[in-house]
Amino acid sequence: MIDSADTLLTIAEIAIAVVGFAGIAFVLRADSPTPLNLFRLQLMVETSVLAITFSFLPILLLSTGLGAERVWSLSSAILGVVSPVYVTTIFLRQAQRFGATLLPEARIADPTVLAATCVVTAIQVLNVFGWAFTHRFTGYLLGLLWVLASAVAMFVRIVLLSGASRAGRGSAGRDDDA
Repeated sequence: MIDSADTLLTIAEIAIAVVGFAGIAFVLRADSPTPLNLFRLQLMVETSVLAITFSFLPILLLSTGLGAERVWSLSSAILGVVSPVYVTTIFLRQAQRFGATLLPEARIADPTVLAATCVVTAIQVLNVFGWAFTHRFTGYLLGLLWVLASAVAMFVRIVLLSGASRAGRGSAGRDDDA
């Protein structure tokens, strides 16, 4: 059986590393940050912090003396509420800042994120009631890995699109994705 505490701590370590590497990559960029790139960095940091928070939540709850099944059920309930609310706020802030809920570069990625978040939320709801998995940690872990994968995908987007935006500059030297 997987040791849940070790797994959760490893996920937290990976999320911390993602934030660190993104910060380094962002600072080492040759061009000045655009509002879009700053927004991308902000979302990646927020998502990484969510992964860190949800890695430590069950450990904190287990330390209160709650039984393991109750901890995984409660953790899944909280994750199942926070995930769709957070994804919704991302789209609302994106629309407020840039005038479009779906940016041209993310017309495939964003709907995929939305659909996957719905699936993860459904898994968390099933896990709350113990309907999907023999061990509720597995259901919670799937949700937490989705949060971590989202942060890693945002990191990759920052790194790859930063290079693409430098290559796509016009003669005025302006960043095309702003």
